[in-house]
Amino acid sequence: MRVPLLAVSTRSRKAGTPSIEGDSPESPNSAVRLGRSGSVASRILWRFGRRVLILLAVSIVVFAVLRLLPTDPAVMLLPPNAPLTDLIALRHTLGLDRPIPIQYMQWLGHAVRGDFGQSLQNNRPVGPQILAALPTTLQLLAGGLFLGVLAGLASGIYAFIR
Repeated sequence: MRVPLLAVSTRSRKAGTPSIEGDSPESPNSAVRLGRSGSVASRILWRFGRRVLILLAVSIVVFAVLRLLPTDPAVMLLPPNAPLTDLIALRHTLGLDRPIPIQYMQWLGHAVRGDFGQSLQNNRPVGPQILAALPTTLQLLAGGLFLGVLAGLASGIYAFIR
């Protein structure tokens, strides 16, 4: 008489790993243990929420790093011999005289609405300039992706043959 190999387990196991009794990651019991419980909609909402938090954290870090640079954007925009009153007026116009958290919240509010401000080079809205550059950016992305896949396939075939 044969005893099934997966019937009895005498080994202890770590939490979250399938046991020898046939409790694979695809079994219904493993969904709770591996953190995959809940409906599909709740999982999608959870993932979307995490992505939003990551984008928020990245925007905070980038904003803070740009504000901590030792240069003043208003000084860079004005000629070296500009009077102090012009510097103060430009800092007020750009909102650089406000506290950094207020600057960030105003920037975030505008960015969420799709208003990325005015270009400092040509005094035009930034949004249409981004949209104008989008086709070229997507072409470069597609070309780089194609070359990357081609190089990956070629190196994989070479490694398989060798």
